[in-house]
Amino acid sequence: MSKTKTLIAILFLISGFASAQRSPEISAKELKADIYYLASDSLKGRKPGTPEGDLAAKYIREQFRVSGLKLIGDNGFQYFDIVTSATLGEKNELRFEGFTGTLKKDFTPVAFSSNATIDAGVVFAGYGFDIDQDSLKWKDYDGVDVKGKWVVIFRGDPELDNSDSKFIPYSEIRSKILTAKDHGVAGVLLVTPVALDKDDKLMPLHSENNEVTAGLPVINIKKEVANMLLKSSRLTLDSLERTLNRSRKPKSFALPFKVNATTEVVLNKA
Repeated sequence: MSKTKTLIAILFLISGFASAQRSPEISAKELKADIYYLASDSLKGRKPGTPEGDLAAKYIREQFRVSGLKLIGDNGFQYFDIVTSATLGEKNELRFEGFTGTLKKDFTPVAFSSNATIDAGVVFAGYGFDIDQDSLKWKDYDGVDVKGKWVVIFRGDPELDNSDSKFIPYSEIRSKILTAKDHGVAGVLLVTPVALDKDDKLMPLHSENNEVTAGLPVINIKKEVANMLLKSSRLTLDSLERTLNRSRKPKSFALPFKVNATTEVVLNKA
């Protein structure tokens, strides 16, 4: 959290409580002391579940106590578990005819992937959009049978260089996963377009500090893996990206493979 945001939070909290308790006016010196402590490098960002996060919580509790507030709960604290990190389990696999993937080299599940084993057919489904607005229409799932199958979809959108793009509300990964679930897919294989990352690095395993998973397996695969799946179509991921970005029209089709994959992501709590 930035010092500005910390200042705003403290101003709202302290001024509100000060008014309720009719305590003396808070001095600039006191505000500065609170801000500089909570935003200090020594607290390392106050991430929940860390010793520094505990120090910040104790400091705030002490300021409430000094202000004359009644400490409820467990002496001013309410305890609960949170997800502090995600790690890969031992059962992550990706296979199809003639190919066995290597974890962290060819593929990796995303942090919010559900744990499952799926053996199913595959459909390329563009950007994974199902947009039907007056000013924007793009329906990647029309005309293809994706129920119970894997879908290969691009991350991002066709206008990554446009900060005012109408596609932005539909480009977030979780939004695409929800759309895929609505169409009955079994799992999602995410691929990275050149416009997003020309080096095609696999997505890092960043947890979102909660236990909410996608409800289906979600795997990030490298372009070369996707191109193996596309081989019979005589198309490549790069050529499909160019076509979609130029035409602004879906180009979805079934692929002649069954992908067998297992995902196992361990959510660590504190």
